[in-house]
Amino acid sequence: SRPAQADLNIPPCQRSSFPKHNCPNTMILAILPLLPLAIALEASPSNASTSAAQLQGAAYMDCGTAPLCGVLVLESGYGSGKYHHGEPCVHGLWPETGSYGSSQCISPSSSTADPTSPAQCYDDISFEVHEWEKHGQCAGVADANDFFSQVCSLSKAPLAVMQPLHDEGKTLQEMADGLKSAGYPVFYVDTSADSQIYLSVCASNDGRWVIAATSEFSAKCAGTGPAPGPSPGPSPSPGGQCVPDTHGPACSQDSDCGDYDGCVRCAGSGYCTCVDLSTGRCA
Repeated sequence: SRPAQADLNIPPCQRSSFPKHNCPNTMILAILPLLPLAIALEASPSNASTSAAQLQGAAYMDCGTAPLCGVLVLESGYGSGKYHHGEPCVHGLWPETGSYGSSQCISPSSSTADPTSPAQCYDDISFEVHEWEKHGQCAGVADANDFFSQVCSLSKAPLAVMQPLHDEGKTLQEMADGLKSAGYPVFYVDTSADSQIYLSVCASNDGRWVIAATSEFSAKCAGTGPAPGPSPGPSPSPGGQCVPDTHGPACSQDSDCGDYDGCVRCAGSGYCTCVDLSTGRCA
């Protein structure tokens, strides 16, 4: 069984400034030299879940009938630079939208205002603002406080599993195996210099996130509650075409995109895109 969350006290990672994490838009700088440029440019606030898992080969995430699904990203502490810590800690929660999964991007129901002080599991407000703007604003939550309260709560128990394994010098894979043995759904193990583990998570339209295996999404996070608000993101590209880093024309199915220059399919964001899923590049 999983440890009770209420009694855990996992300290935040010590960050003097937010690291160049594998994030959407221009924040992909840390891994951009290693990736096809088109993949990096495809990311945008409306598919703000661009993750190391997605960019390094993890499978496309299918939400089933759940309106929201994504990954809870846990740093092992073994990474390099800003990813190197004396203890495991949470990186963030990323809805898998657009080219990376079928999750909707549901805007905050109450406020999009940035957080003004670090949450319990963060110690750097600039990094926290970054996570909110790039990921949290697609998570269907009420506001930033709601988002980070859920991130900290969800991460406590799995981090408690990882901590003693870290103290014993166990490898990243052994940490992942320990999480699996404890009943956690490991979606991807990032063996890059970031050294992270991704757990699959989902939420209904009410924005209440739970840890769940991808096979459980439809059962645990069936679409209920209020309809989603408008998704943040760039305006459709002018002239009815698809170019990198810009939404194409609005669509509901792939056939809607066939007559537009450069468009190859209808992305989960509801806009045509030039990125081919089979190659991860713009056609």
